[in-house]
Amino acid sequence: MNRIPGVPAAEFETAEIMGALYGPGILGLKASFSREWVAQLREDIDVLYQEALKRPGGEA
Repeated sequence: MNRIPGVPAAEFETAEIMGALYGPGILGLKASFSREWVAQLREDIDVLYQEALKRPGGEA
């Protein structure tokens, strides 16, 4: 079973997750990612967006 580091598996209901994925197709799960990981993702996306802006049609 894949686990999210730092988050106990007991906090997740497998049936609820599967129902959301096969139903509406989306699910919000609080504490799924650390604040540090999200901050790094934001920085990475900002860099990639700035690179895209330099190409014709890159922002579309």
